Amino acid sequence: MRFRTPFTSENANSRLKPISVYKLYLVMKNHFAGKYDAIKYKWEIKVSDTTFEKRNDKHYFRKLAERFTFKEIYFIFLSNLVANPDFWVGEINDTDSIVFYRQYIGKLRRLDNIFVDDIKNLYEFSRIKGVSLNKVFEYSTLSSTSYISKLVLSEVISYETFLILDSILDIINKHDAVATDLVWHETSKKLNAYKKIVDINHEEMLKYKSILKQTLINLKR
Repeated sequence: MRFRTPFTSENANSRLKPISVYKLYLVMKNHFAGKYDAIKYKWEIKVSDTTFEKRNDKHYFRKLAERFTFKEIYFIFLSNLVANPDFWVGEINDTDSIVFYRQYIGKLRRLDNIFVDDIKNLYEFSRIKGVSLNKVFEYSTLSSTSYISKLVLSEVISYETFLILDSILDIINKHDAVATDLVWHETSKKLNAYKKIVDINHEEMLKYKSILKQTLINLKR
């Protein structure tokens, strides 16, 4: 899985100034809150030195600038915002957020295997519920929810698997067209924000579509 990022391969390992770390944090936090489109505005936001110096939490951004590279800071913010859009920079520490970030990077490296495992979980879930797999992906206006949204929110399947499936099945747009409940509205906001950052091109979509098909064939044998 590839990502749209504010850095290039040439400056990924560069060091940022504390104010630049703050700007990146602000851009990404507002992006996941649905208040800003990081891709549309090319990760740019105006913040003056005076505004930054007035912040009580500026020392957190200085610590990040001293310790991590541009790429590492980006993925620290991304991994934590995917898990919690209300994430605050002051929560970053070795015992929680940094460990979570490292687990996230490890998950991305095993994504193909995780995708297969998630498909197996979805198949087993549909079997236990006695519904078709297609029903798992459908939003119910009667219950104002869907099985797939419950499963991603409860972390039975990963957000990355959900976005891969969305690239194949257009789940988010189909839900958005009929859903009126607040839970899905907030979930959709986060998923759409993540979707803009995750770069699943046509070739990758076809790859995962093939993996999906073969996994289901194996499960039905």
